Amino acid sequence: MGYPRGGVRRRDPERVNPPCALESTGKGSLDTPGGGLEFGEGAPEAAVREVLEETGYVVELDELLGVDSVHVRAEDRLNRSGRPLHALRIVYRAHPVSGELVHELDGSTDEAAWVRLEDVPNLRRVDLVDKALHLSYQSRAHALP
Repeated sequence: MGYPRGGVRRRDPERVNPPCALESTGKGSLDTPGGGLEFGEGAPEAAVREVLEETGYVVELDELLGVDSVHVRAEDRLNRSGRPLHALRIVYRAHPVSGELVHELDGSTDEAAWVRLEDVPNLRRVDLVDKALHLSYQSRAHALP
């Protein structure tokens, strides 16, 4: 299953763009906007849709940063399906073109917020946040000096 992520943008060194989302995992962990594909939906379209649903922003994708593969044991699944999960997490760089920051209603996100890059190391976060930032630093297109 593919899990397209809205990703990060580093043109503004003060914050992670688009906003990271605090997911309702019961742990209040920082995560990038994203989620599963709808049937017949492409990964880029899903990434744009997920960012809109979770943050209120319409984004334009700038580049594919990378693909991350993760295996989750059945007993570690949040939905308690009893089945293991192998997910491909597709990470894009994106920038907002319209909208305003809102909190997702009746979804998996507790809160959407801008997060300063310097604060990220001190926050509880899912592993994909670090991987996305690492991919962003490796990108030649928008790396900070």
